[in-house]
Amino acid sequence: MVNEQEEKRTKEHDVITEPPAICRDKKILESGLTFKKAYMKMVEGKKIARPSFNGWWFMDKYSRIIIHDQYDNEIQNGDITITVTNTLANDWEVIE
Repeated sequence: MVNEQEEKRTKEHDVITEPPAICRDKKILESGLTFKKAYMKMVEGKKIARPSFNGWWFMDKYSRIIIHDQYDNEIQNGDITITVTNTLANDWEVIE
């Protein structure tokens, strides 16, 4: 019975959608960057992203890092563990 309930719950919550064109069609200008190098690109006004995340990061005119999801929504409150993990990655991309 527990397995049937778990299976039903999993099926109800597993909604697979194709990423919107805004992310699917992103043009990669540079790849394989550490966060330090990607951060410097943000300082220059570029957007950065990771292949495993359909959104992107950029720096606004007040030097705040803004994170957008795949639907172009600004992420207000994120999981700090995920953010720290992202900053340790070395697969950052500069995108258009």
